[in-house]
Amino acid sequence: MSITSVTYSRKYPTGPFLNETIGVEITLEENQDPLEALAEAKKLTDAFHVEANPHLYNGVDAVGSKPFLEAVTLIDERELLPVHDINQEREAVSIENATTLEELATVKPKDKKLMTAYVKRLQELSKPIINV
Repeated sequence: MSITSVTYSRKYPTGPFLNETIGVEITLEENQDPLEALAEAKKLTDAFHVEANPHLYNGVDAVGSKPFLEAVTLIDERELLPVHDINQEREAVSIENATTLEELATVKPKDKKLMTAYVKRLQELSKPIINV
């Protein structure tokens, strides 16, 4: 059996649900070691990816110099908008707008922040009202 060429390709993550596949085929010269050619193909593929996507790396020279997943960063470093849970918002508004202990008792906070707001509102509503 004679090997005349080697092919290497790799799929690189470039973002959430985004990938880039890069590959190279090397035709072997006479007496060239196929494993060495494959290693070279891998180096070329990695180098091309790093050069084409510098925004994905935090000062990393090559894909192999650090575990690859540690080297990948967010493509767009904008501050992400917080994800809102409509039920949490409803609970927060209910806590804030409660005017009696009975109203407040209908709210069942499931979150630490909401529980803190709940306890604070409970303390406010529990204070005795002094009419002078």
